[in-house]
Amino acid sequence: MTIISELAKNVFAPDSDFLPKLAKRWPEIKASFLHCAGDNPEPAFLDLFTEQIFRSSLNYEIFTRIRLDEIHELSGDASVERILGMELSEIMDKICLTSCTEREWSVKCFGGAYKGTDIDCLIRGNGRYCLLEYEEEYGDLCDNFMKMYRLKELLKKEFESLFVTRLTTKSLEKFDSYMDKVEPILNKLLGKEWAVLVIVDLKGKQPSFHWRLSKGIQGPFP
Repeated sequence: MTIISELAKNVFAPDSDFLPKLAKRWPEIKASFLHCAGDNPEPAFLDLFTEQIFRSSLNYEIFTRIRLDEIHELSGDASVERILGMELSEIMDKICLTSCTEREWSVKCFGGAYKGTDIDCLIRGNGRYCLLEYEEEYGDLCDNFMKMYRLKELLKKEFESLFVTRLTTKSLEKFDSYMDKVEPILNKLLGKEWAVLVIVDLKGKQPSFHWRLSKGIQGPFP
């Protein structure tokens, strides 16, 4: 079983206490200690995620906030345009969710020329690896998709890719339409083992999880 499948069963189960705890944790820290002077929910998610792993029966190692050295530009054979058989403008039209210019995308996201980058979370267990990226806004997912591809080329190692973001119920239909467009791209770039986990209506009365999965990730999923 994949790490993502195990996480869905043991950490992100619909009846788990993960969502209630997450909904309370950052607002409490922000109000009680920071006096509403700061805003960065990502550490709260990663810390709670790590805590839930250790509470579960999963025998995983967790490494968070990993800083990587310089990543060099992708070779011509590994260029996204060549892998997908598309012009850069066409790829941008399908996957881009930001206001970056074509040059910025070419150098940073598609070319991969980074002075340094980071991984939010690395999970290791049972001879498998999974990289997790958390984004508060789903508009930033596209950069993470490209980052995972660059890392696959850099590391020359197979790993699962898990992307986590937040949405409201009203945004789900638009999100799913976007994922319908990018799913074939992700299958070519990331392989058979990737997933997007959406935390829906975290501040609402009934927060929930919403999954988008590659065919290589086996269920059951809600």
